[in-house]
Amino acid sequence: MEKKSSKTEIILSESLKSYFFDQLRELNRKSLCPVPEETIYYSSEVLERCAFSQEFFRFEDGKVRHKILGLELLEASHYSLEKKRRTYKDIGDTALVMTGYFSKSMNDKILSSDYYMRLGQMAYQKLDYEQPRLFDIPCFYKVMATCFESLAQMMSVIMRNVEGNQEIPYLLGVSELDDRKVS
Repeated sequence: MEKKSSKTEIILSESLKSYFFDQLRELNRKSLCPVPEETIYYSSEVLERCAFSQEFFRFEDGKVRHKILGLELLEASHYSLEKKRRTYKDIGDTALVMTGYFSKSMNDKILSSDYYMRLGQMAYQKLDYEQPRLFDIPCFYKVMATCFESLAQMMSVIMRNVEGNQEIPYLLGVSELDDRKVS
């Protein structure tokens, strides 16, 4: 009986953030319409933080509940300034990862990915109004709202590349990206 060998490669990286940054930066370089590198850096931080499923749920009364982003966006206008900022950031970041890296899971949702994309853009725009500066860049979150679709598409490509290689259960490195077609 022939034993099928599987190629296994472990990618060493300082952190998930640096891994995602390298992947996003590489895709951005190949893009016809690249986004600012600061948005790539911010997105890699978001991906690192949202790598754990607990970021997509709320724990209330000892039970796990899905975040209802649209309702949270509406309620945020009544919060204190600091809580409003945290809520808008959380909604924007969650929507970005949902419509990007976990875009396949959007097929099971009642609402389309376009809904979540627009919700994330609105959250970033509202956050820009409340906190217009990040990384010493004016209107940073407005830029995030503008680049939202491109960033989500890049995140989706990263996930497809990981899923496309069923033999390797680990994250792929930049060298594998170079060998694949990026759409």
